Amino acid sequence: MRKIFCGVLLLTCASSFAQQEWGTTIIPGPGAMQVTCQSLDNFGTAPDDPSEIVFGVKKVEWTEQMVSFLVSTTYACKNSLVKGLAQKQKLTGQLQDAISVGAERIIKKVRAINKQNGLLAADRAHAATEQARLVRDQAQKDNEASEQAKAVIRQRAAECEQTSTYSAYQAQENIISDLAQKTELISDITRNQKISRVSGVRDLAIERNNGELLVGIDENLQEHWAEYKKFGGKAISPRQVKHQLHDPCSQFKDNDENQTTAQ
Repeated sequence: MRKIFCGVLLLTCASSFAQQEWGTTIIPGPGAMQVTCQSLDNFGTAPDDPSEIVFGVKKVEWTEQMVSFLVSTTYACKNSLVKGLAQKQKLTGQLQDAISVGAERIIKKVRAINKQNGLLAADRAHAATEQARLVRDQAQKDNEASEQAKAVIRQRAAECEQTSTYSAYQAQENIISDLAQKTELISDITRNQKISRVSGVRDLAIERNNGELLVGIDENLQEHWAEYKKFGGKAISPRQVKHQLHDPCSQFKDNDENQTTAQ
């Protein structure tokens, strides 16, 4: 049989019916997609190119809805062509079979592209999942490293606080705190005594409580003073103790606080 097709679906390029009455009618599809029966025929014989824009949309961006549209439109074009040829008494059995084969070839190509897009989408999903896993793993490693670093810092701080230098510093700070508390308490006692003289009424409960507090502060002061001298303090009396010694462990405490803030 003499070949009479220039495409896979349409009649010869010289067919006025295919070119004018049937093949060039624009059929709108989903999104920006639009086709003609002629463009479907051309697509059936065009070389594969994943980046190619076909029917107004890149092949790699075809959706399931677009694929369904192309399949149904191909069948519609085939049926329209067969019906038109039959009406003009130009349809033969061999010709009808050839048109059906051409339509199936177009549909097969459409579905092949859809399958490839599905594989690409699966690859992208896998890559995204893998990337998310890598991010989680890295975050976990960073967190573990941070916790280890903080543990090392806390260990060094604990070791530092066992040194005589730190003990002397701590005793110094305790003495200064004791003296500040004692000064404040004596001020309160003096004020309460003045109130009692003016009012003629003594609050024995307050006086006893203040007395106990004062005794406790003095006991703490004596203990802290003994520690201060034990660890090399240079002042000759508690009143002469100033903020002369700096915290030798502050670097570890600052680093631990910075690590916590960074979290």
